[in-house]
Amino acid sequence: MNARYQKNKAEPVGNTQLKADGFDFRSSSYEWLVLAGSNDQYEGTGTVNGAGNFGFLLMKVRRAGVPVLHEAQRFLQPGRP
Repeated sequence: MNARYQKNKAEPVGNTQLKADGFDFRSSSYEWLVLAGSNDQYEGTGTVNGAGNFGFLLMKVRRAGVPVLHEAQRFLQPGRP
């Protein structure tokens, strides 16, 4: 999971991938990104097993420099996040 703003760009870029048995979520775009202390929160859309258009909202918490997925809300909701 990584997301960042590029210089002079309005939307963040990056790659989020979550895999489990028979499940492969990959981000295709990000809507926004908030960096606040040791927390990153971002929202976007992606595909599951290469199909569909699913919205996601993730919060990543860094503890001792290690990112930990803390919360996933509205994950895999069809359509716009």
